[in-house]
Amino acid sequence: MAGTPDLDTDASNLSVFVSLIGTSVSQSLVQVVTESITFGIYTALFVCALVIIPRSPPPLRPQKVVLLVVCLVMYALATAHLGTTLYRLFEDDRTSKELRALALACTAGLKSTTSSQQCAAALAGYDTGANTRFAWASGAPVLMNGLLSDIVVVWRAWVLWPRSRAVQIVSVLFLLAYTAMSVWSLAVHHTGSRFSASPVPVPLAAWLANLWALGLVGIRAWQNRQRVRAHLCISFRTSTERVLLLIVESGVLYCVFLGLITITGVLNFLAAYVPALVAFRSSSLSRAFDVIEAGCLIDITGMYPTVVILLVELSNNYAQRALSVNDVPTLPLRCTARARPTLGADGIAMDRSTDKVHHVRLPAAVRSSAAVVESAEKAGESWAEKPGHTQKSM
Repeated sequence: MAGTPDLDTDASNLSVFVSLIGTSVSQSLVQVVTESITFGIYTALFVCALVIIPRSPPPLRPQKVVLLVVCLVMYALATAHLGTTLYRLFEDDRTSKELRALALACTAGLKSTTSSQQCAAALAGYDTGANTRFAWASGAPVLMNGLLSDIVVVWRAWVLWPRSRAVQIVSVLFLLAYTAMSVWSLAVHHTGSRFSASPVPVPLAAWLANLWALGLVGIRAWQNRQRVRAHLCISFRTSTERVLLLIVESGVLYCVFLGLITITGVLNFLAAYVPALVAFRSSSLSRAFDVIEAGCLIDITGMYPTVVILLVELSNNYAQRALSVNDVPTLPLRCTARARPTLGADGIAMDRSTDKVHHVRLPAAVRSSAAVVESAEKAGESWAEKPGHTQKSM
């Protein structure tokens, strides 16, 4: 009959939908576990920043206050994201139970066309809500954290190149590009467009901005190394060079992480148009990167600028202590009054107080100089002992 629904098709669609809801709950649970681990590490770094930054010399200045505020805002965004993830886990579990009951009711009423249409509408409503309900709540903190992270990293590179107009212009363009991509991504999530499944532009913009800043810091570290070796002729690394190298190494790790996220997003996006990549979209590697991006990206994005700020403050603290007179260790000096040794006839040093002979043969020039000084001292003593000189001095 024309109005009779296809029982096999409806039943298979219901079973697939229910299995997807169960998968959503399991993915949310894995995301909560991974995000809790990275959030714990981020919390330890944040506590170190709160302890070290205010205590490091010089006292609190506007620049240091701004850095503290940035660290605080990024940590607050990560905390809000973790709370949203936990809330989504409970919501997914509740929705999964409701959908199981609805699927059973729809399966029992498949012979009725009206019941089938009502079930399809109800399931579509649940599907739309599951896709768009937490888009802003989970996406906005990640994008804002990424923007603040790029600002801190680009600022660090900007400080190292204060007189380069080209560096400043390109850095601002990278930040504007990331901001535009973030706003576009939020708008796409809000409208429910089909391009919402493409997370390529935002990680790509962040990746390029961090590669740019990493290259600037690396070039400055290499120039500093060459300058120190040319002027001081030393081979060991200075404290400034160590800090720059640590920033470069941590930046390399962060750029590798962003690069993997970007490449995975590109492959997932191309899978909709290239049949050879369809298998990758459903592979365990792709799902693992999706979970890492959803759960760990915001915390790792906050960790990297926090590490950069800590390294800068620790280097400033080391420099201030090195220049402080009070912190320079001094050794106690012991002054002992000993009689000056005299020279013997053969140029051998003799001690007047003990009349001991120091068997040290002095050079000819030293012997002649010492003899002149000794004769002058004897002449001065004999002149001071004259009666006329004593009376005149009286």
